[in-house]
Amino acid sequence: MNRSELRGILKRKHVDESLYSLEGPARQSESYSIVKDGNSWKVVYKERGESINIGVNLSEDEACALVFRLFKDAFGWTEEAIDQ
Repeated sequence: MNRSELRGILKRKHVDESLYSLEGPARQSESYSIVKDGNSWKVVYKERGESINIGVNLSEDEACALVFRLFKDAFGWTEEAIDQ
């Protein structure tokens, strides 16, 4: 999965865009970001102005899958619901 595909899924699932950034570091707290880091990608969670690395040295596919799983778990999506 790439960032464009993840964006489409999150939009279809009505995830508020303030909860994520797929184009670099998020500006607001309580949100996830996928950030290009040299030749790899990382997933960052921003909380109360602090950035916490959730995953580092990832491929774009791995970073997107991680963010998807975080939202899937948070919202209780089922496997069948992914394509809806």
